[in-house]
Amino acid sequence: MYDDVKVVRLQTGEEMIAQVKVSKNNVILKKPAVILPAGEGRIGLAPYLPYCEYEEMELQKVHVIFMLEPVAEFKDQYVQSFISNIVIPDAMTAAAINSA
Repeated sequence: MYDDVKVVRLQTGEEMIAQVKVSKNNVILKKPAVILPAGEGRIGLAPYLPYCEYEEMELQKVHVIFMLEPVAEFKDQYVQSFISNIVIPDAMTAAAINSA
């Protein structure tokens, strides 16, 4: 599921994660999120251009340096936060719920 989710690095150095479609000359990013350092070896996600109204953005291929498959945990975090509205509890939360 969500095989189209990729990490994309632009010529500007920005790294994003998004649902990606590739055409002959362009790359279309749906619901892109920028990847940000969050300190102490952690990373975070933030909406890309949150002050704009859009669902997709189209880039020329020449502006894309690479596209890679994200690790499963990072992909799941993106899907939870930006695509689905389903929140999956982590192991500690699930244990607390089950013990109540």
